Amino acid sequence: MALVSGIEEAKILEVKQAEIHDKVSQSIRKSGWLPNLFRSIVSKAKAFLQNLILEHDMPPKPTLSIDMAEFRTMRDLMIRAQNEARAIRSLQEEVPKLKAQLAKTKDIFKRKERKVLTEQIQQTEKEISESLEKTVRKGERQKQA
Repeated sequence: MALVSGIEEAKILEVKQAEIHDKVSQSIRKSGWLPNLFRSIVSKAKAFLQNLILEHDMPPKPTLSIDMAEFRTMRDLMIRAQNEARAIRSLQEEVPKLKAQLAKTKDIFKRKERKVLTEQIQQTEKEISESLEKTVRKGERQKQA
């Protein structure tokens, strides 16, 4: 697996020498031939190689290619733009409700109420257009900067 994953054969042989051969030789000199100890040494060497394979296969940590101050500025601008868009959307949702109310007030005795609703509709539409113009102007200034 180590060879297939691209680890050099010299490195694998070095791991084999250090993690298996040397440790097994020390173990045999110290304690004699113990198959269970040999098995544990080989499994530790295997785990070491697997970690080596994982480290080799992992892509390098990405490095930031943008300036963090610029990123924060852009994030703040995005948040402001989203807030402005929410405000405009809520105003746009209010206009149909006001028009529906106006349509319901057809009675002659509700002339004042109709006038108030008409003025509210006009005021809301004016606020929407002013907000859109302000947002467009801000965007143009930021593009120039």
